Amino acid sequence: MTTKPFSTGNTHGFHSKKRRQLVLAAGACAIAFGSNVVSAADPAYPKSGVPIRLVSPYTAGGGTDTLARALAPALSQALGTTVLVENKPGAGGLIGTDLVAKAAPDGYTVLITITSLIQAPSIYKNVPFDPLKDFIPLALAARVPLALAVRADLPANNVKEFVDLAKADANNYAMGNYGTGTLSHILAATLTSQTDLDIPHVAYKGLPPLLQDLAGGQVSAGFTDMTALPLMQAGRIKFLGVSGPERMALLPQIPTLTEQGYKDFEAFGWAGIFVPAGTPAPIVERLSTEFSKAIAGPEFKAKLDSLSYSPGGIDRVEFGKMLERDSVMWNRLIKQAKIEPN
Repeated sequence: MTTKPFSTGNTHGFHSKKRRQLVLAAGACAIAFGSNVVSAADPAYPKSGVPIRLVSPYTAGGGTDTLARALAPALSQALGTTVLVENKPGAGGLIGTDLVAKAAPDGYTVLITITSLIQAPSIYKNVPFDPLKDFIPLALAARVPLALAVRADLPANNVKEFVDLAKADANNYAMGNYGTGTLSHILAATLTSQTDLDIPHVAYKGLPPLLQDLAGGQVSAGFTDMTALPLMQAGRIKFLGVSGPERMALLPQIPTLTEQGYKDFEAFGWAGIFVPAGTPAPIVERLSTEFSKAIAGPEFKAKLDSLSYSPGGIDRVEFGKMLERDSVMWNRLIKQAKIEPN
């Protein structure tokens, strides 16, 4: 059998066609590249008269809402457009967070949220978003350490003394938290699990009722943020230890739980700013720069001081790395504490 040789025949048309395809492809790339260059230098973002929505997935009046409303005026002035704070509470923050995850990635919908963003997949079933893939971090707005607070009448001056008291009379002790699956709940469960302390956990609907019962003596202890500081200063509750890698500048006399020999309390709560994944890089950089300036400004610092929060202190790249590390840690702690997904 004779094999017909491959014919190179008329290759001129073939190469001409390929050249035309390459020229067209190169032109398309040039147009796409050019459009990116234009957008990077384009002063049209944000467009005049188009407001930016700063979505808080929690109720008005809380810490997240307070921070959002402190940032909005500075952002409005810097960006030359109105920044509107919108509260979209529900389902432990999932509703408002999912709204932003599914919003157009055009820089006009921004999320301000807290540590629960990266804890949600371990706390809830069927979370409708991926906290690491569906969002781009812009800025760490605040660090929010929690304190282990106890009734003022308890004869305990450190964490070990409280644990020993509760073990000796477990029927008369309970650990409160400001909501199932919250940072308060996770830290409380971590402590009781680590110390084999078998006392009930009482979930409150928010921080105010927890503080009310702590001050009134209806619950023995609970992890609370620094909203409780006035009660501590008034002698109505006591702080036995704080979370985080170091003591608070505001409370240098209160040792960390880590100092007192307890593991996995180095992390802190936080409030941060995010946009949906897919937001163009020039818009991300613009928003990140302006939010960072506002966070470093004296007005926002005064608001942090009034809440007893600490400044973020890291850029968005480090914030992103922190989110990746902490999501692994919280997943481990939640499983160790045997907190079942809701």
